[in-house]
Amino acid sequence: MENLYIKNFITLDYEIDMLRQAMIEKGKTKGLNDPETLQYSEKLDKLIFYHQHLRKRLQKG
Repeated sequence: MENLYIKNFITLDYEIDMLRQAMIEKGKTKGLNDPETLQYSEKLDKLIFYHQHLRKRLQKG
């Protein structure tokens, strides 16, 4: 089961990095208050929250 958490954790790291870059680019081109930029931000918040949850589970063992 721990291997599944580690795999999800690594995949999630990658998704967070890609989404963060997409959000930054969208913010540069359309502005920080653009609905698309805000959607990226909200999705990024959820992924980061889940990432923190997985980290806690991995630390508990």
